[in-house]
Amino acid sequence: MKMSFIAGVLMVASTAVAAGGHVGAGTDASGGAGTDTTGADWDAVVAAANEEGSVTLYTAQGLDQANNLKEAFEAEYPDITLEIVRDISSNLIPKIEAERQTGRGIADVYVSADTVWWETNAADGTIIPIIGPSFDDPDYDPALIHADTYFEASAVVFGFGWNTDDVPDGLTSMTDVINPEFEGKIGVVEPSLEALVDFWKYLEEQYGEDFVTDLADLNPRVYPGAGPLREALASGEISVSTYNSPMPDLEAQGAPVAWEIPETAWGARFYGGIIDSAPHPNAAQVLSDFIVSRPGQESLVFNESVAVLPDVAGTGAEIADIRIAPEYTAEEITEYQEYWRDLFQS
Repeated sequence: MKMSFIAGVLMVASTAVAAGGHVGAGTDASGGAGTDTTGADWDAVVAAANEEGSVTLYTAQGLDQANNLKEAFEAEYPDITLEIVRDISSNLIPKIEAERQTGRGIADVYVSADTVWWETNAADGTIIPIIGPSFDDPDYDPALIHADTYFEASAVVFGFGWNTDDVPDGLTSMTDVINPEFEGKIGVVEPSLEALVDFWKYLEEQYGEDFVTDLADLNPRVYPGAGPLREALASGEISVSTYNSPMPDLEAQGAPVAWEIPETAWGARFYGGIIDSAPHPNAAQVLSDFIVSRPGQESLVFNESVAVLPDVAGTGAEIADIRIAPEYTAEEITEYQEYWRDLFQS
């Protein structure tokens, strides 16, 4: 079934770190009147952000989403230039860690689906607590703010896809890819991160462990993420894929692609946060706030991706319906990755 889918200002964040709490409208560490995220204090953050003049986002979301966000953000905040660095998380995380270790920060805000990375870094105190009026909007569920630092920004659902030139009759289920006719022409994603390990665990839960071993026997082509898989499917490099987000944009451009979202679908939640080595901390607060605002969500959510606010046009599901991955230990993740490589790459 397809789902429809400067110094003074920085003291604000410092107070939140010391208190270990989210700075919301009308509250501070002592429980009395404090940071007014809808009034003068927030205006001071925005003024400082305008002085900084730029903000850099590292994101694992789609490039179209990032470009739409840039256009909308710069329209709202014309004095702040949003620089986008879009890549897969396994490439972005080492960059962030190197910047932090050398004290030469470039990334201000990071968005990815790496649950364990966010949990670990929030616990280590390397993610700056967030503030802003959009986080206090009743439409934004406070449960989507984690450890008072990182926040849920959007989500995406995945299913299976096919090239309509190669597979004119289409597929009816994920298990249809297990067909000798597709040997060497199946696209799969590498479980390079814990979120993608969970995807493979989901496949085993839904279709059985034999599904994964049978898939490996058909010599599939391995890709690092959803973007390269989409391109491979549209070009005919592969005929079918087990890891596809909806593709109405490619379909509208005439690409020979189709997809289906299973009734019990796997989805990934994207988390955002401000890196402690951020060179533009005030602009980072403004960007983070904008991401969860209604204009921000309207710019991010299309192609049946999932909004974190209600009633956003084009959303493909409710955020509450998106799977929350079980907690995996680092050892469990590594163990599964080694098992998978033995199957698919040995």
